[in-house]
Amino acid sequence: MITIARGPEHRFEFVNPAYQQLFPHRQLSIQLQREPGQSPRDSYFNFIYQQLRENGEPAGIMVFTFEVTELVKARQALEQVREASARALGDATAG
Repeated sequence: MITIARGPEHRFEFVNPAYQQLFPHRQLSIQLQREPGQSPRDSYFNFIYQQLRENGEPAGIMVFTFEVTELVKARQALEQVREASARALGDATAG
């Protein structure tokens, strides 16, 4: 997703379709309804903000957004496995 905001008010000049779909009314909710009829679910994103310069002067902000939901879920699952393994190992050495 890509967005460009210009000027001191950071008014949106460009919003690509993926960003517009994510924030259809510019409501910054990060729960997404992926399919019609499904409940919204938590989603995770990385945002990169970069100054936009023209003729050597600040002209706005470019925003690049990447969904990382699956990465976060994988990390959470790995943490759960590590915690369960540590508990099991502790129980085995204690008995």
